[in-house]
Amino acid sequence: MGTAAGPLRRIVGSSASFEPEERLDVLVHALAQAPAATTLDLWGDGPDRSRLEAIARAYDLEDRVRFLGAEPFGHSGVRGAHPSEPSVGDGAIAVYPSARSLAAALLRPGDGPGLVVGADPPEGSGLERTTFAGLVEALWGPGDLPGAPAAGEGNADLAGARVAILTNIPAHYRVPLFETLAARLEAAGAHLRVLFLARTYRRRAWMRPGELRFDHVFLHSVGVPVSPARRLFLSLDLERALRAYAPTLVVAGSLSPLVAGRAVRFGRRHGIPVGLWSGATARSAAREPGIGERGRRRLLAGAGFGAAYGVEAADYLASLDPGLPVAIVRNAAPIPAPRARTTEPGGPLEVLTIADLSTPGKDVDLLIRALAARPSLPARLTVAGGGPGLEALRSLAAPLGDRVRLLGPVPSDRIHEEYARAGAFAFPSGVDVFGLVLLEAMGAGLPTATSDRPGAASDLCVDGHNAIVVREATPDGWATAFERLARDPGERARLGTAAAATVARRWTLSHSVEAWLAAFRLGLGRG
Repeated sequence: MGTAAGPLRRIVGSSASFEPEERLDVLVHALAQAPAATTLDLWGDGPDRSRLEAIARAYDLEDRVRFLGAEPFGHSGVRGAHPSEPSVGDGAIAVYPSARSLAAALLRPGDGPGLVVGADPPEGSGLERTTFAGLVEALWGPGDLPGAPAAGEGNADLAGARVAILTNIPAHYRVPLFETLAARLEAAGAHLRVLFLARTYRRRAWMRPGELRFDHVFLHSVGVPVSPARRLFLSLDLERALRAYAPTLVVAGSLSPLVAGRAVRFGRRHGIPVGLWSGATARSAAREPGIGERGRRRLLAGAGFGAAYGVEAADYLASLDPGLPVAIVRNAAPIPAPRARTTEPGGPLEVLTIADLSTPGKDVDLLIRALAARPSLPARLTVAGGGPGLEALRSLAAPLGDRVRLLGPVPSDRIHEEYARAGAFAFPSGVDVFGLVLLEAMGAGLPTATSDRPGAASDLCVDGHNAIVVREATPDGWATAFERLARDPGERARLGTAAAATVARRWTLSHSVEAWLAAFRLGLGRG
C-alpha cells in the first residue's frame, strides 16, 4: 500500500468539464475515509462542481478539497506553461474514478503515477487498475492511527431538524446506530424518530434487538409477497404517522414504491426533503421482481439525496440519477471484541460462516463441496444460520461427519461466541447487497475469505492484503482459499491484523454515525 516513500497524502483528479457521469464524487467519498492528513486536488470546472462541493461540505472536508480550475491547461484543455501547473509528485497520485473520467481528464497518462477505479487502463499507459477498497487502503500507512470521528461536539448546523427514518424492523445491528444517532441529534438541538414497518420477521426469530432507547413508532402494516422468499410491508398509516411527527427531513430505507414512493410523494406535498437509504446494487437490482429501472429513475427524480450502504450502492444510485448528491453512510454494526481463540493449537482450522438460509443464493454448499473435494485438508466448517435451506445442507454434509457442524439459527446476542471460537471466516454469498457478517468478522481480526459479489467486498477487501477474495464461485475456488488459510499460519495472522485495522480505521459504528450526519446535511441543504 502507498508508495516507497510512504503512504499517499494527496489525491489528484481532473476533468475538462466536471460532469456527474465522470464520478469524481468517488474521490470525495474516498477522502472521507482517508487519514486526516490526506487532501484532494480537483483540476477543472464544470456543471458538477456544486454537487461535489456540497458533498465535501457535508462530510466536513472543505479544508481538504481544493478546486483549482483549468487555467494551466488553456481554454482548449491543452497543457500550457503556468507556475501552478498540475503535477503528481511524491506522496500523491492521479486517480481516474471511471472510464469516463479517464477519457475526459486534463491529467493524462504519463503525468505521474495513476490509478483507474473499476476500469481497465489503456495498454501501455502505466496506470494501474484498482477498486474503491484498494484506493482507500493505499491512503493509509502503517503508522496511521484509526480514524477518530467527532465525539459529540459540533453539528450546530443540524439544530432544529426533525428527522424521520422509515425502515423495516428493529434489527439488532440497527438499534445501536439509531440510539447513537438520536443522542448526537439531541446534543445538537435536533430530534430523531424511527418509524418501523413491523416488529420482526417471522423467519428471523434469532434477531434479538433488545430495548429500543430512542423515539420510535411501529406502523400498522400488512405483508405483500413479492417472491417465494420475500415479502414487502405495506403500511396502512404511514402518511398519518408522518403528519403527526411533522418532520423537516425524511429518510426512506428502500427503493420500493410501496415505501419510498409514498415518502417521496409526502415530501412533495409538504415541501419536505426526502432521501433514499439503499443498499441496492446493479447485481441485486437485476434479481428484483416488480419495479424496474424506469420506475426507480422516477422515484429518484423526486428524492433530494441518497444515503448508500457502500460504494456499490452509490454506483447504482448514480447509474439511475448521476446528479443525485449521495453520502456513503457506511453500513456498519457493533464489532465483536477480538478474543483469544479457543481452538486447539495444531488442530484443524476452524472456519466459520454465517448465513440466513431463508434466502436462496447464500452458496454455503460451495464451502461443503470444497471440503469434500479435499479430504486431507486440515479444516472444519461451522455453519451458523437457519431457514429452509438448512435441510439440503444437512444431506450434503452428512458424508463429511464432524468436518461440518451445522448449528442452525444462533441468537444474535450469542453469535459473538462463534466468532471467538473460529480461526477463520468464509463468506461465499452471491446475493448479499452488503454483508454485515463480513464486516464483523474482519473487525474481530479473523482472517477472511470472501466472494467478490457482496457489496462489502468492494468497500473493504483488498485481495492478499486484508482478505482473500474468491472470484471463482466454485468448490475448487473455495478449496484453494481454504488451502491458503489452513496451511499458512503466518498469512492468517497477517490477514487478520490487516482486516481489523481496516475496520478500526474507517468503518466502525462511530464512522457510520458521522456519515449519517453528513447525509442529513445534504438533505437539509446544509451541505
